Amino acid sequence: MLTNGPLVETLARVDLPILFGDETGVVLDVVVKEKDSDWHLVRLDFAGGSLWTRDFGFPVGRKLRIRVLARDVGLSWQRPEQTSIQNILAGRVTVIADDEHPGLALARIEVGASVVTARLAKRAVAAMELTPGQEVWVQVKSVSLIE
Repeated sequence: MLTNGPLVETLARVDLPILFGDETGVVLDVVVKEKDSDWHLVRLDFAGGSLWTRDFGFPVGRKLRIRVLARDVGLSWQRPEQTSIQNILAGRVTVIADDEHPGLALARIEVGASVVTARLAKRAVAAMELTPGQEVWVQVKSVSLIE
C-alpha cells in the first residue's frame, strides 16, 4: 500500500503496513512559548495543548518540530496525580490497531487538533476495556527535537 500526505498526518496513521518498531511515533509542529530558567525547561505549544521539555536553547516564538514516540506515551482513565510524568493531556481514542508484536497494540489518540500514538500491551487494552471514542488522559514521558 502506498500513501501520501503531510508528514505529521502520515506518521500518525496506525493502519499502514509500514512498521517502525520502537521508532513508531508522531511529529508535531510546535512553538516555543515559555522558558523556565529555574528548571531549564521550555513549554512547547501545539494544536492540542502544550508539552514541557528540556530547554534546547531556542528563543520564545521559534517554530520547531518534535517527535513523540509511541513507546513514550501512556494512557489513563483518571488524570494522574503524584506522577513523575509532567505532560498530561486530555485525549480521545480514535483507532486501536495491532502492532508488529502479537502482545502489543497501537492506539491513535486525538489531542485537540493533533494526534499522538501510544504503544500498549494488549493486556492493558483489555484491562482498560479501551475502545475507539473513549476519553482518556495521555501521559507523554519525553519528546525529541527534529533538526
